[in-house]
Amino acid sequence: MKKTAHPASSPANPFSLTISALAAPVIVAAVSALVPASAVAQSTPGTVIGQMHGMIDGETVEFDIIVPQPGVEGGVMVDWYEMGGFTELAVAMFGLPADHPGRDGSTIEGEGGGSGVVMVDMFFESEGGGAPYAAASMDTLVDGGITVIDEWPEDGSEPTRAWLAELHDMDDFSLDDVALSEDDFVIAGALSTSRLCLFDERGFDLDPVIENGSHVCRDASLSFRVSGDTAASTAEAAAVPDDAPTEVEILGIIDGVLDGRAREWITIFTEEPRPSATAYWAEAQVGGPVEINLQGHDPESEQFLTEGVLVVRPEWLSQDDWSDSLGEEIRAEILYVVEASDNVPTLFYTSEDSPEASGAVQFATLAFDSPFGQADGRITGTLCRVERAGVGFETDPDDCLSLDAQFETEIRDGAAD
Repeated sequence: MKKTAHPASSPANPFSLTISALAAPVIVAAVSALVPASAVAQSTPGTVIGQMHGMIDGETVEFDIIVPQPGVEGGVMVDWYEMGGFTELAVAMFGLPADHPGRDGSTIEGEGGGSGVVMVDMFFESEGGGAPYAAASMDTLVDGGITVIDEWPEDGSEPTRAWLAELHDMDDFSLDDVALSEDDFVIAGALSTSRLCLFDERGFDLDPVIENGSHVCRDASLSFRVSGDTAASTAEAAAVPDDAPTEVEILGIIDGVLDGRAREWITIFTEEPRPSATAYWAEAQVGGPVEINLQGHDPESEQFLTEGVLVVRPEWLSQDDWSDSLGEEIRAEILYVVEASDNVPTLFYTSEDSPEASGAVQFATLAFDSPFGQADGRITGTLCRVERAGVGFETDPDDCLSLDAQFETEIRDGAAD
Protein backbone atom coordinates (compact mmCIF):
# COMPACT_ATOMS: atom_id res chain seq x y z
CA MET A 1 0.00 0.00 0.00
CA LYS A 2 2.56 2.56 1.08
CA LYS A 3 6.12 2.41 2.26
CA THR A 4 6.39 1.56 5.91
CA ALA A 5 8.50 2.79 8.78
CA HIS A 6 11.03 1.23 11.13
CA PRO A 7 12.51 2.90 14.19
CA ALA A 8 16.05 4.18 14.30
CA SER A 9 18.03 4.57 17.50
CA SER A 10 18.11 8.36 17.48
CA PRO A 11 15.07 10.26 18.82
CA ALA A 12 15.72 12.84 16.11
CA ASN A 13 14.73 10.21 13.54
CA PRO A 14 12.61 7.62 15.41
CA PHE A 15 11.92 5.74 12.20
CA SER A 16 13.01 5.78 8.60
CA LEU A 17 11.11 4.66 5.53
CA THR A 18 12.94 1.38 5.01
CA ILE A 19 11.51 -2.05 5.48
CA SER A 20 12.61 -5.69 5.24
CA ALA A 21 11.14 -8.67 3.42
CA LEU A 22 8.41 -10.64 5.18
CA ALA A 23 5.74 -13.19 5.01
CA ALA A 24 3.13 -14.91 2.88
CA PRO A 25 -0.21 -13.46 1.81
CA VAL A 26 -3.14 -13.40 4.19
CA ILE A 27 -5.50 -10.63 3.09
CA VAL A 28 -4.99 -8.27 0.19
CA ALA A 29 -6.57 -4.84 0.59
CA ALA A 30 -6.89 -1.92 -1.78
CA VAL A 31 -5.20 1.29 -0.69
CA SER A 32 -8.45 3.17 -0.28
CA ALA A 33 -9.89 0.36 1.83
CA LEU A 34 -7.25 0.78 4.52
CA VAL A 35 -7.84 4.51 4.84
CA PRO A 36 -11.16 5.60 6.33
CA ALA A 37 -13.10 7.44 3.66
CA SER A 38 -16.65 8.65 3.75
CA ALA A 39 -18.49 7.29 0.77
CA VAL A 40 -20.27 10.58 0.27
CA ALA A 41 -18.53 13.49 -1.37
CA GLN A 42 -21.55 15.52 -2.32
CA SER A 43 -22.55 18.93 -1.00
CA THR A 44 -21.19 20.56 2.14
CA PRO A 45 -20.61 18.98 5.55
CA GLY A 46 -23.82 18.83 7.53
CA THR A 47 -26.00 18.01 4.50
CA VAL A 48 -28.62 15.34 5.27
CA ILE A 49 -28.33 12.53 2.71
CA GLY A 50 -30.45 9.89 4.39
CA GLN A 51 -32.61 8.91 7.34
CA MET A 52 -33.29 6.06 9.74
CA HIS A 53 -36.60 5.85 11.54
CA GLY A 54 -38.57 3.30 13.52
CA MET A 55 -39.11 2.10 17.08
CA ILE A 56 -36.67 1.22 19.86
CA ASP A 57 -38.08 -0.16 23.09
CA GLY A 58 -41.55 1.10 22.15
CA GLU A 59 -40.44 4.66 21.45
CA THR A 60 -40.43 6.33 18.04
CA VAL A 61 -36.92 7.25 16.90
CA GLU A 62 -35.49 9.19 13.95
CA PHE A 63 -31.89 9.74 12.91
CA ASP A 64 -30.33 11.75 10.09
CA ILE A 65 -27.36 10.52 8.04
CA ILE A 66 -25.17 13.56 7.53
CA VAL A 67 -22.20 14.36 5.29
CA PRO A 68 -19.16 14.57 7.62
CA GLN A 69 -16.39 17.10 7.45
CA PRO A 70 -13.15 15.94 5.78
CA GLY A 71 -11.28 13.43 7.93
CA VAL A 72 -14.26 12.88 10.27
CA GLU A 73 -15.90 9.49 10.69
CA GLY A 74 -19.60 9.37 9.90
CA GLY A 75 -22.08 9.59 7.06
CA VAL A 76 -21.60 6.46 4.95
CA MET A 77 -18.31 4.59 4.88
CA VAL A 78 -17.37 1.90 2.38
CA ASP A 79 -14.34 -0.41 2.62
CA TRP A 80 -13.54 -3.36 0.41
CA TYR A 81 -11.06 -6.22 0.47
CA GLU A 82 -9.98 -9.03 -1.82
CA MET A 83 -9.03 -12.39 -0.31
CA GLY A 84 -8.44 -15.73 -1.99
CA GLY A 85 -10.60 -15.01 -5.04
CA PHE A 86 -13.37 -13.39 -2.99
CA THR A 87 -14.38 -9.75 -2.75
CA GLU A 88 -15.60 -8.51 0.62
CA LEU A 89 -17.43 -5.19 0.86
CA ALA A 90 -18.19 -3.44 4.15
CA VAL A 91 -20.74 -0.62 4.36
CA ALA A 92 -21.48 1.40 7.49
CA MET A 93 -23.94 4.26 7.90
CA PHE A 94 -24.14 6.55 10.91
CA GLY A 95 -27.33 8.22 12.11
CA LEU A 96 -27.38 11.22 14.43
CA PRO A 97 -30.31 12.19 16.67
CA ALA A 98 -31.84 15.65 16.41
CA ASP A 99 -30.01 17.00 19.48
CA HIS A 100 -26.53 15.77 18.51
CA PRO A 101 -23.93 18.61 18.45
CA GLY A 102 -22.14 17.08 15.46
CA ARG A 103 -24.92 17.71 12.97
CA ASP A 104 -22.59 20.13 11.20
CA GLY A 105 -20.50 17.08 10.28
CA SER A 106 -17.82 17.86 12.87
CA THR A 107 -18.01 14.72 15.01
CA ILE A 108 -19.92 11.60 15.98
CA GLU A 109 -18.02 11.35 19.26
CA GLY A 110 -19.32 11.96 22.74
CA GLU A 111 -18.35 15.20 24.42
CA GLY A 112 -21.82 15.64 25.77
CA GLY A 113 -23.74 14.47 22.70
CA GLY A 114 -22.43 11.13 21.50
CA SER A 115 -25.01 9.03 23.27
CA GLY A 116 -27.80 7.92 20.98
CA VAL A 117 -25.74 7.69 17.77
CA VAL A 118 -26.82 4.65 15.73
CA MET A 119 -24.76 2.68 13.22
CA VAL A 120 -26.05 0.09 10.76
CA ASP A 121 -23.37 -1.99 9.07
CA MET A 122 -23.46 -4.63 6.34
CA PHE A 123 -20.87 -7.05 4.98
CA PHE A 124 -21.09 -8.58 1.52
CA GLU A 125 -19.02 -11.34 -0.02
CA SER A 126 -18.86 -12.45 -3.65
CA GLU A 127 -16.64 -14.82 -5.58
CA GLY A 128 -14.42 -13.62 -8.39
CA GLY A 129 -12.93 -10.26 -9.32
CA GLY A 130 -14.54 -7.27 -10.94
CA ALA A 131 -15.73 -4.00 -9.48
CA PRO A 132 -15.89 -4.33 -5.68
CA TYR A 133 -19.13 -2.34 -5.40
CA ALA A 134 -20.88 -4.99 -7.50
CA ALA A 135 -20.58 -7.32 -4.51
CA ALA A 136 -23.47 -5.59 -2.73
CA SER A 137 -26.81 -7.38 -2.92
CA MET A 138 -29.18 -9.19 -0.59
CA ASP A 139 -27.90 -12.48 -2.01
CA THR A 140 -24.30 -11.68 -1.04
CA LEU A 141 -25.05 -10.29 2.44
CA VAL A 142 -23.10 -12.42 4.94
CA ASP A 143 -23.22 -10.32 8.08
CA GLY A 144 -24.51 -7.07 9.49
CA GLY A 145 -25.86 -5.45 12.56
CA ILE A 146 -26.94 -2.38 14.47
CA THR A 147 -25.19 -0.45 17.23
CA VAL A 148 -26.84 2.23 19.37
CA ILE A 149 -24.51 4.15 21.68
CA ASP A 150 -25.84 4.19 25.24
CA GLU A 151 -23.07 6.05 27.08
CA TRP A 152 -20.26 8.20 25.68
CA PRO A 153 -18.75 10.30 28.48
CA GLU A 154 -17.85 13.91 27.81
CA ASP A 155 -14.20 13.24 28.73
CA GLY A 156 -14.00 9.92 26.87
CA SER A 157 -12.79 9.27 23.33
CA GLU A 158 -14.73 6.00 23.07
CA PRO A 159 -18.21 4.86 24.12
CA THR A 160 -18.42 2.92 27.36
CA ARG A 161 -21.76 1.16 26.76
CA ALA A 162 -23.69 0.29 23.62
CA TRP A 163 -26.73 -1.70 22.47
CA LEU A 164 -25.73 -4.30 19.86
CA ALA A 165 -27.45 -6.81 17.60
CA GLU A 166 -25.74 -8.83 14.87
CA LEU A 167 -27.31 -10.50 11.86
CA HIS A 168 -27.93 -13.75 13.73
CA ASP A 169 -29.85 -11.75 16.37
CA MET A 170 -32.23 -10.31 13.78
CA ASP A 171 -35.84 -11.36 13.30
CA ASP A 172 -35.67 -9.70 9.89
CA PHE A 173 -33.02 -7.90 7.82
CA SER A 174 -33.90 -6.90 4.28
CA LEU A 175 -32.51 -4.68 1.54
CA ASP A 176 -35.14 -3.10 -0.69
CA ASP A 177 -32.62 -1.24 -2.82
CA VAL A 178 -28.85 -1.51 -2.94
CA ALA A 179 -26.79 -0.13 -5.80
CA LEU A 180 -23.23 1.09 -5.47
CA SER A 181 -20.85 2.29 -8.14
CA GLU A 182 -17.84 4.56 -8.41
CA ASP A 183 -20.20 7.44 -9.23
CA ASP A 184 -23.21 7.15 -6.93
CA PHE A 185 -25.00 4.86 -4.51
CA VAL A 186 -28.33 4.12 -2.88
CA ILE A 187 -28.97 1.84 0.07
CA ALA A 188 -32.44 1.19 1.50
CA GLY A 189 -33.76 -1.50 3.77
CA ALA A 190 -35.19 -2.46 7.14
CA LEU A 191 -34.34 -4.54 10.19
CA SER A 192 -36.08 -5.78 13.29
CA THR A 193 -34.86 -7.62 16.36
CA SER A 194 -35.95 -8.52 19.86
CA ARG A 195 -32.31 -8.97 20.85
CA LEU A 196 -30.82 -5.47 20.84
CA CYS A 197 -28.71 -6.08 23.95
CA LEU A 198 -26.59 -3.88 26.18
CA PHE A 199 -22.80 -4.38 26.48
CA ASP A 200 -20.05 -2.75 28.52
CA GLU A 201 -17.21 -1.73 26.16
CA ARG A 202 -14.59 -0.56 28.64
CA GLY A 203 -12.42 -3.69 28.58
CA PHE A 204 -10.77 -5.88 25.95
CA ASP A 205 -14.00 -7.81 25.43
CA LEU A 206 -17.66 -6.86 25.23
CA ASP A 207 -19.19 -7.68 28.59
CA PRO A 208 -22.97 -8.28 28.74
CA VAL A 209 -24.81 -5.97 31.14
CA ILE A 210 -26.77 -8.23 33.48
CA GLU A 211 -29.76 -7.19 35.56
CA ASN A 212 -31.81 -9.61 37.68
CA GLY A 213 -29.80 -12.49 36.27
CA SER A 214 -30.57 -11.72 32.63
CA HIS A 215 -28.85 -9.88 29.81
CA VAL A 216 -30.50 -6.48 29.32
CA CYS A 217 -32.12 -6.46 25.85
CA ARG A 218 -34.94 -4.66 24.07
CA ASP A 219 -36.92 -4.63 20.81
CA ALA A 220 -35.95 -2.51 17.83
CA SER A 221 -37.22 -2.00 14.30
CA LEU A 222 -35.65 0.43 11.88
CA SER A 223 -36.00 1.46 8.26
CA PHE A 224 -33.18 3.25 6.49
CA ARG A 225 -32.47 4.93 3.18
CA VAL A 226 -29.42 6.88 2.03
CA SER A 227 -28.17 8.02 -1.36
CA GLY A 228 -25.44 10.24 -2.73
CA ASP A 229 -22.31 10.59 -4.80
CA THR A 230 -19.55 8.07 -4.14
CA ALA A 231 -16.33 9.69 -3.02
CA ALA A 232 -13.37 9.55 -5.36
CA SER A 233 -11.11 9.37 -2.28
CA THR A 234 -8.99 12.21 -3.65
CA ALA A 235 -7.96 13.44 -0.21
CA GLU A 236 -6.79 9.97 0.77
CA ALA A 237 -4.99 9.37 -2.52
CA ALA A 238 -3.08 12.59 -2.11
CA ALA A 239 -1.56 11.26 1.10
CA VAL A 240 -0.13 8.17 -0.64
CA PRO A 241 3.44 8.49 -1.98
CA ASP A 242 3.84 8.33 -5.78
CA ASP A 243 5.90 5.15 -5.57
CA ALA A 244 3.54 3.45 -3.14
CA PRO A 245 2.44 -0.11 -3.90
CA THR A 246 -1.25 -0.53 -4.64
CA GLU A 247 -1.86 -3.55 -2.40
CA VAL A 248 -0.77 -4.82 0.99
CA GLU A 249 -1.22 -8.14 2.75
CA ILE A 250 -2.38 -8.10 6.36
CA LEU A 251 -0.12 -10.34 8.42
CA GLY A 252 -1.68 -9.88 11.84
CA ILE A 253 -3.32 -7.67 14.41
CA ILE A 254 -2.27 -5.80 17.53
CA ASP A 255 -5.26 -4.83 19.65
CA GLY A 256 -5.53 -3.44 23.12
CA VAL A 257 -5.93 -0.30 25.18
CA LEU A 258 -3.81 2.83 24.80
CA ASP A 259 -4.47 5.62 27.28
CA GLY A 260 -7.80 4.05 28.23
CA ARG A 261 -9.01 3.79 24.63
CA ALA A 262 -9.49 0.57 22.70
CA ARG A 263 -7.20 0.54 19.66
CA GLU A 264 -6.26 -1.78 16.82
CA TRP A 265 -3.26 -1.89 14.51
CA ILE A 266 -2.40 -4.19 11.61
CA THR A 267 0.97 -5.56 10.53
CA ILE A 268 1.41 -5.63 6.77
CA PHE A 269 3.47 -7.00 3.87
CA THR A 270 3.80 -5.69 0.33
CA GLU A 271 5.61 -6.91 -2.75
CA GLU A 272 5.71 -3.48 -4.40
CA PRO A 273 7.98 -1.70 -5.07
CA ARG A 274 10.01 -4.46 -3.36
CA PRO A 275 9.15 -7.15 -0.78
CA SER A 276 8.69 -5.34 2.52
CA ALA A 277 7.06 -6.05 5.85
CA THR A 278 6.39 -4.43 9.19
CA ALA A 279 6.65 -7.61 11.30
CA TYR A 280 9.86 -9.56 10.88
CA TRP A 281 12.71 -11.43 12.52
CA ALA A 282 16.36 -11.25 11.47
CA GLU A 283 19.40 -13.18 12.67
CA ALA A 284 22.65 -11.20 12.43
CA GLN A 285 24.62 -14.43 11.99
CA VAL A 286 23.94 -18.13 12.39
CA GLY A 287 23.52 -18.82 16.09
CA GLY A 288 23.75 -15.11 16.86
CA PRO A 289 21.20 -12.73 18.43
CA VAL A 290 17.82 -12.35 16.75
CA GLU A 291 16.15 -9.02 16.09
CA ILE A 292 12.34 -8.92 16.22
CA ASN A 293 10.33 -5.97 14.95
CA LEU A 294 6.56 -5.59 15.34
CA GLN A 295 5.13 -2.51 13.67
CA GLY A 296 1.39 -1.90 13.54
CA HIS A 297 -0.48 0.64 11.45
CA ASP A 298 -3.84 2.13 12.39
CA PRO A 299 -6.40 1.39 9.61
CA GLU A 300 -8.35 4.48 10.70
CA SER A 301 -5.42 6.87 10.35
CA GLU A 302 -5.55 9.24 7.39
CA GLN A 303 -1.74 9.15 7.32
CA PHE A 304 -1.68 5.37 7.43
CA LEU A 305 2.08 4.92 7.07
CA THR A 306 3.41 7.63 9.31
CA GLU A 307 0.84 8.56 12.00
CA GLY A 308 -0.88 6.34 14.52
CA VAL A 309 1.98 3.85 14.09
CA LEU A 310 2.93 1.53 16.96
CA VAL A 311 6.47 0.05 16.90
CA VAL A 312 7.71 -2.62 19.32
CA ARG A 313 11.37 -3.72 19.33
CA PRO A 314 12.36 -6.23 22.04
CA GLU A 315 15.97 -6.59 23.09
CA TRP A 316 17.96 -9.10 21.05
CA LEU A 317 18.33 -12.71 22.24
CA SER A 318 19.52 -15.89 20.59
CA GLN A 319 16.93 -18.34 19.26
CA ASP A 320 17.61 -20.68 22.21
CA ASP A 321 17.24 -17.84 24.70
CA TRP A 322 13.99 -16.76 23.03
CA SER A 323 12.64 -20.29 23.39
CA ASP A 324 13.61 -20.34 27.06
CA SER A 325 11.95 -16.95 27.61
CA LEU A 326 8.42 -17.82 26.42
CA GLY A 327 5.92 -16.48 28.94
CA GLU A 328 8.44 -14.11 30.50
CA GLU A 329 8.53 -10.34 30.19
CA ILE A 330 11.34 -9.09 27.98
CA ARG A 331 12.38 -5.45 27.87
CA ALA A 332 11.26 -3.72 24.68
CA GLU A 333 11.54 -0.30 23.10
CA ILE A 334 8.05 0.95 22.22
CA LEU A 335 7.22 3.93 20.05
CA TYR A 336 3.79 5.40 19.27
CA VAL A 337 3.77 8.13 16.62
CA VAL A 338 1.07 10.79 16.86
CA GLU A 339 2.24 13.31 14.25
CA ALA A 340 4.84 13.22 11.50
CA SER A 341 6.18 15.64 8.92
CA ASP A 342 8.13 14.61 5.80
CA ASN A 343 8.00 11.01 7.09
CA VAL A 344 9.74 11.96 10.36
CA PRO A 345 7.82 11.94 13.68
CA THR A 346 7.37 15.34 15.26
CA LEU A 347 5.19 14.22 18.19
CA PHE A 348 5.42 10.74 19.65
CA TYR A 349 5.32 8.71 22.86
CA THR A 350 8.15 6.35 23.75
CA SER A 351 9.23 3.90 26.42
CA GLU A 352 12.70 5.49 26.32
CA ASP A 353 14.20 8.85 27.37
CA SER A 354 12.15 9.28 30.55
CA PRO A 355 12.52 7.69 34.02
CA GLU A 356 8.75 7.19 34.20
CA ALA A 357 8.64 5.26 30.90
CA SER A 358 8.94 1.51 30.40
CA GLY A 359 8.17 -1.18 27.86
CA ALA A 360 7.96 -4.98 27.81
CA VAL A 361 6.80 -7.79 25.56
CA GLN A 362 5.75 -11.31 26.55
CA PHE A 363 5.66 -14.00 23.87
CA ALA A 364 3.24 -16.90 24.18
CA THR A 365 4.18 -18.25 20.74
CA LEU A 366 7.37 -17.52 18.80
CA ALA A 367 8.42 -19.48 15.72
CA PHE A 368 11.45 -18.46 13.63
CA ASP A 369 10.38 -20.18 10.44
CA SER A 370 11.19 -19.17 6.86
CA PRO A 371 9.86 -17.51 4.84
CA PHE A 372 7.60 -16.59 7.72
CA GLY A 373 7.09 -17.56 11.33
CA GLN A 374 4.58 -16.65 14.01
CA ALA A 375 4.52 -14.39 17.05
CA ASP A 376 1.69 -14.16 19.58
CA GLY A 377 1.76 -12.44 22.93
CA ARG A 378 1.27 -9.29 24.98
CA ILE A 379 2.75 -5.79 25.01
CA THR A 380 2.73 -3.52 28.07
CA GLY A 381 4.31 -0.18 28.74
CA THR A 382 4.22 3.40 29.87
CA LEU A 383 5.04 5.77 27.02
CA CYS A 384 5.99 9.41 27.62
CA ARG A 385 5.70 12.35 25.28
CA VAL A 386 8.50 13.61 23.05
CA GLU A 387 7.98 16.57 20.71
CA ARG A 388 10.16 18.33 18.18
CA ALA A 389 11.38 21.72 19.42
CA GLY A 390 13.45 23.59 16.86
CA VAL A 391 16.33 21.34 15.81
CA GLY A 392 15.96 19.08 18.83
CA PHE A 393 13.34 17.20 20.83
CA GLU A 394 11.84 17.84 24.26
CA THR A 395 10.61 15.13 26.61
CA ASP A 396 7.61 15.66 28.90
CA PRO A 397 7.73 13.08 31.73
CA ASP A 398 4.41 14.37 33.06
CA ASP A 399 2.54 13.38 29.89
CA CYS A 400 2.56 9.58 29.65
CA LEU A 401 0.22 6.94 28.18
CA SER A 402 -0.34 3.40 29.42
CA LEU A 403 -0.38 0.56 26.89
CA ASP A 404 -1.72 -2.97 27.29
CA ALA A 405 -2.20 -4.92 24.06
CA GLN A 406 -2.32 -8.42 22.62
CA PHE A 407 -0.78 -9.36 19.27
CA GLU A 408 -1.02 -12.23 16.83
CA THR A 409 0.96 -11.93 13.62
CA GLU A 410 3.12 -13.69 11.10
CA ILE A 411 6.73 -12.54 11.18
CA ARG A 412 8.88 -12.59 8.06
CA ASP A 413 12.39 -14.03 7.92
CA GLY A 414 14.44 -10.97 7.01
CA ALA A 415 16.75 -13.16 4.95
CA ALA A 416 13.93 -14.66 2.87
CA ASP A 417 13.82 -13.99 -0.86
